[in-house]
Amino acid sequence: MRQTARWGAVCAVAAAVMAGAVVAVAQDKLAAIKERQDLMERQEKDVKAISEYGKGTSDQATAIEKLNDLLAIAPTIPDHFVPGTSDADFPDKTHAKAEAWEDLGKLKTIALHLRQDEEGLLATVKSGDQQKVGPQLIALYRDNCTVCHTQFRSPYKDE
Repeated sequence: MRQTARWGAVCAVAAAVMAGAVVAVAQDKLAAIKERQDLMERQEKDVKAISEYGKGTSDQATAIEKLNDLLAIAPTIPDHFVPGTSDADFPDKTHAKAEAWEDLGKLKTIALHLRQDEEGLLATVKSGDQQKVGPQLIALYRDNCTVCHTQFRSPYKDE
């Protein structure tokens, strides 16, 4: 009888540890989702600052600083797609489609192309030709952000 009670206690402890581990993994994945979303918001703020330079309402040094930030972010984008953090895994927490993990190679290619386009935009900003910044920024968005979001992000309810 004592041995049965011990096994019961051992099983209860093991179940509690496993439940704690499951909660910890879920929390880690939610943290990864938040980190990915924060990264995308940071990119959005950087792009806005660069756009303001192109409109003549911000300075060149700020635009260069923001482009350098974007250049640092681009190659890390695929790293923020942690397995198990898609909208199928966490509905209402993320809009990242499972297809991102099914075609991680394409996601990496888009990130590489994004970085190359950002390097071109940096050269334009450094040249001081503000009139070229807006059209180049629009092309960068169309050829990279939109391509990635169309394939790998579910639309928001209001889209």
